[in-house]
Amino acid sequence: MATDIRGECTVTLSMGAAGTMELVRTGGTVRTRSDAAMLRSASTAPAGNLAGHWVSPTAADRHAKLAERYCDRETFLGRLAPKTGTARKGPTAAPGSGSPP
Repeated sequence: MATDIRGECTVTLSMGAAGTMELVRTGGTVRTRSDAAMLRSASTAPAGNLAGHWVSPTAADRHAKLAERYCDRETFLGRLAPKTGTARKGPTAAPGSGSPP
């Protein structure tokens, strides 16, 4: 998952045998790309025609709705805060330096 303060994001949702879906939201437009297993688990549409292609998800696409929730940083961090304390950005550490200063 990657997101920014404007709400643009990329999410990869891997559900084991049920398949994998990628979601990209940019400029308010959402597109998804799923493998055949995800398409079979998500709908009754022929999976072979859409597998690996970027498409606009339907309003009923429950997997896309789940993945898009990660695009809202405040909602995502808000879910973490009750379990981990206050969610905030920490100090920057150099790669491979062990623990941050």
